[in-house]
Amino acid sequence: LRNIFRLRFKNAANTNIVHHGGKLLALWEGGLPHALDPDTLETLGRYDYEGRLRNRISRIGRMLAPELPFSAHPKRDVDTGELFNFGTVLGPTSHVASYRIDTDGRMAEPTFTRLGKLSFVHDFVLTRNYCVYFLSAVSFRIAPMLMGRTTAVGSLSSVRDGSSSLLLLPRDGTPPIVIPAKAGFLFHFANGYEDERGRIVLDGMRMDSFPSATLVHDLLEGEDVRVPMAYPTRYVVDPEARIVEQSLLSEYPADLPTIDPRFAGRPYRHFWSVAGVPHSIDPFPRHIMHFDHCGTVTARDFGLDLPGEPLFVPASDSAGEGEGWLLTVVYREQAHRSDLYVLRPDNLTTVCRLELPHHLPLGFHGTWVPQGAAACLKSGSPSAGLASSSTQI
Repeated sequence: LRNIFRLRFKNAANTNIVHHGGKLLALWEGGLPHALDPDTLETLGRYDYEGRLRNRISRIGRMLAPELPFSAHPKRDVDTGELFNFGTVLGPTSHVASYRIDTDGRMAEPTFTRLGKLSFVHDFVLTRNYCVYFLSAVSFRIAPMLMGRTTAVGSLSSVRDGSSSLLLLPRDGTPPIVIPAKAGFLFHFANGYEDERGRIVLDGMRMDSFPSATLVHDLLEGEDVRVPMAYPTRYVVDPEARIVEQSLLSEYPADLPTIDPRFAGRPYRHFWSVAGVPHSIDPFPRHIMHFDHCGTVTARDFGLDLPGEPLFVPASDSAGEGEGWLLTVVYREQAHRSDLYVLRPDNLTTVCRLELPHHLPLGFHGTWVPQGAAACLKSGSPSAGLASSSTQI
């Protein structure tokens, strides 16, 4: 009974972390960011961008959810340095809230786009002219959630015979574009950009269906269950003709993709991810994969060990794409301990391995903070750039 009409969920702030405009923020897509001390990682408190993340859409909306959600996958415009993000807002009419934060950390007034239905959207793509969202046939069962009979995650379900679509929000404020797409679900995009013909190229990790909360619970309890696999998939979208073409990029099931951050929203060549084996039913990804759009796929098998999300660190600001290091935290099964691996990005061989004295829980997403960034974050001054590997590692 206490949960009836209660949509103020506990904010775990456990999904991603970003530093921008003098702030280090821990993110969870259902609520406000949490500000952290960049030296000690002490929690400083919830952060609402000077009130910009207070829900002002409607009175009923404020009653249900007084705070606007701030997604765990913000995107930085590599040309302007601005940070963009979104939140899906539940109310009498559901919306996508769009956020733009300047290089000093000041958020502009959010803008809101009405949705025909509330879809579960975890990630998006920022290109030169668009913010792009994949609206899947996965939605929230609102009634049992409002009546306190299930959690928000437990209410997620695939709509039978539902369709998917791509929502394109032009950055110049012109009307949104909705383009039908083949049904499916994406947690994560690798990257996206606009080609020379004005088409939008999107690379994402596509599933045929959404993994239900019950399935994940059974998996964590050790039950023998089949988990839907995500596969690298390319969407080529023509905004003028309102059509989208879809093609498979690799037969390796993969997720948690990462790229050279200097090429976000731009034509690119490489991405890395955790991966499984083609046609395997093992639900745990035991490989790190390097996908080269020039035509090669390299995978490193960690055996019984479990690698986490890889992070790419450029060797310098002027280095070529893919020149740098790949970091991943690996759970070592036999030692019951975690190690930080530094890999060569091209062939995934080990540069060095840093042994931790204990194990770490498998996590979601991370970020690379350049040397001296803590002082820069505290002062609000911009970072001097990425440091060399010898001083960082």
